[in-house]
Amino acid sequence: RLVGSEMCIRDRHMGLRIGDRIFKLKRLRSADNMPMMVERSYLPVRQFLSLKRPLLERKPLYDVIEQDFQQKIRVAEEEFYASIARPTDAHLLEIVEGSPVLDLVRTTYNESNEVVEYTLSVARADQFKYKVYHQRSD
Repeated sequence: RLVGSEMCIRDRHMGLRIGDRIFKLKRLRSADNMPMMVERSYLPVRQFLSLKRPLLERKPLYDVIEQDFQQKIRVAEEEFYASIARPTDAHLLEIVEGSPVLDLVRTTYNESNEVVEYTLSVARADQFKYKVYHQRSD
């Protein structure tokens, strides 16, 4: 059953229709036993019909998408912005509620320009580092 915010994700952000089902994956990313990021990923069920938890526990998500479901990733758009930790995320990240965090939004498209993943993440601001490499072409 989808709650209101998940229906909004399905309809507005993933380009799906009413009745289309989505998988919701919730993961806690850690480094050196420190929780770093909470990720909530949404995948359209129709493109990943046989997806099961054990597969996701063995392989990175993008490997599963490309290797097991033959969904060639073409591009991913990602944006991030400053925010404050909401109660549930603060608990998972082991930080004080209201602490600074970074909210990240990523939409990943396949070669047919269909959304294959929509992810909302919350990262600890005190541990987050973002590096961008820019190269000009002639």
